[in-house]
Amino acid sequence: MAAGWTGGKRSKGPVGQVIDRIKKMEPSMEGSQGSCAAPGTQESSMQEDSGSFSFMPSDPWASGEKSGRPLGERRFLLWHLWLPLALLTGLLILFETTDLDLRLSDPFFDFERGLFFWRDTWWAKRLLHSGGKIFVGVIWLCLLFLWIYQFIRGNSTKLRSWRTSLVFLMISMALGPITVAGIKLLVNRPYPEHIKRYGGPLEYNKLFERPPPTGKHYKGFPAGHASAGYGLVGLYLVLRETRPRLAAWGLIFGLGLGSLFGFAQHVRGMHYFSHNLWSAAICWFEALFLYLVFFRGRLQTIRAQNPPGS
Repeated sequence: MAAGWTGGKRSKGPVGQVIDRIKKMEPSMEGSQGSCAAPGTQESSMQEDSGSFSFMPSDPWASGEKSGRPLGERRFLLWHLWLPLALLTGLLILFETTDLDLRLSDPFFDFERGLFFWRDTWWAKRLLHSGGKIFVGVIWLCLLFLWIYQFIRGNSTKLRSWRTSLVFLMISMALGPITVAGIKLLVNRPYPEHIKRYGGPLEYNKLFERPPPTGKHYKGFPAGHASAGYGLVGLYLVLRETRPRLAAWGLIFGLGLGSLFGFAQHVRGMHYFSHNLWSAAICWFEALFLYLVFFRGRLQTIRAQNPPGS
């Protein structure tokens, strides 16, 4: 017989004993599997094996607390919003409460001859001013061409993966200069070459002081040409999400190009140094706002081959 009676109870046969042993082994097997694979690893490996990927936007703040605002988000806002805001606020207060703008313009002005001695040099006027406009315009047109081309070559996964990044760059490059141009129409501030200190007819006034009485509208604030270069700071935000190792170079390129354009206009007597700071602030914070509200986690539509942080 497969089973007998022992002490009034039915004893289990060989089959029942084997089943009991298997049931006892299952919890230990599950624990060993859990220790070998971290949470989420099995799911990701299954996606890789099947060749599938998620279209859900990645979360740049993935690391951090499970409740409240994640630690990664707080760090991002600290380094990208609050510290830049504090630094720029401090610098702008410094310029507004001192004559630092004049001190930084004086070295480029010849007080004996009454002119900015680099005003009409080929490198400042033609190369960096006129040529700079063409350079930035060509970059924007190239981005537009790539965006259109990826629709034509719809089978190119590599091109489609940059579709959203191209849109973000085109918008951020245009948004800063457009805002600066709009402020120029509203704020009447003369160029340095228009004040009496540098041979012009007007008194010098700081930004938050009453503008000088004049029947002419001057468009000296903010720095328009510098904003064309600073508009490329959005490249940093794209690379930070798609190619983190190159992100710093994107920031250097955008800030460096804007500063170079701003320097060319500064030495020509076309802008004060603080005007360039204002343009940098406008371009940076507008690109950051655009990124946080509309593009965070979406700058590379297809991320299977190049996940953030790789």
